[in-house]
Amino acid sequence: MVIYNNLMHYDIIIIGSGPAGLFAAYNLIEKGIKNILIVDRNKFPSGGLLNDCKLNLTSEIGMDINDLYLSKEEADAYIQYIDNIFLDFGASREVYGLDESKYMEWVRRAQRNDVVLLPAKQRHIGTDMSKEIINKFREYLENMGVSFSLGFEVKGIKSDGVTHEVTDGMNNHTSDNMIIAPGRWGAKWLREISDELGIKFTNGKRIDAGIRIEMKKESYPITDILYDPKFKIKTKY
Repeated sequence: MVIYNNLMHYDIIIIGSGPAGLFAAYNLIEKGIKNILIVDRNKFPSGGLLNDCKLNLTSEIGMDINDLYLSKEEADAYIQYIDNIFLDFGASREVYGLDESKYMEWVRRAQRNDVVLLPAKQRHIGTDMSKEIINKFREYLENMGVSFSLGFEVKGIKSDGVTHEVTDGMNNHTSDNMIIAPGRWGAKWLREISDELGIKFTNGKRIDAGIRIEMKKESYPITDILYDPKFKIKTKY
């Protein structure tokens, strides 16, 4: 951090302390950029990391890699890179879905009912352990020079094309560059900010609708093999 025109100035300000923000900072540090500020309206950096925190170690689950302009090889490399960082910060080394001989019978059973089971390697971290990992993640970033401003809700962004400024109405920070990654909860805010800055955007072309079914473990033994199995079903609707 440096003082510039009586404002705290950074090389990069990252808005959002969820997975996108934390991993962006981690990657920037690897590239030698350390004068970074992470801003979030929440007082604990996390985003979706606290929602049971399970890692789907496959490109078959989640956003379509074609929409991300990634090849399968590139996606797999990113997944491995991210998984290794989680392991470095203390994630459990237990992985579900490694034994193909055990889950293939479930794949065939699904097919007989016109259903597709997406077998995937999954690492389950859990809410309690994810808090520990997030704390270690933050500690590492701070030791490398990254600053955090938590409980700081960005009310506005100004930009002259060279310097960017964020404010919560009381505090102001400026930077040469900015990454805006507010996550799902900040989507509406991001649209409003984009309109104010004259940034064009489009909504996603499609969404995946999912139904979560919970039942007694003895009624759903597949979870002994796949921690969180995903079934794809096409209906007449």
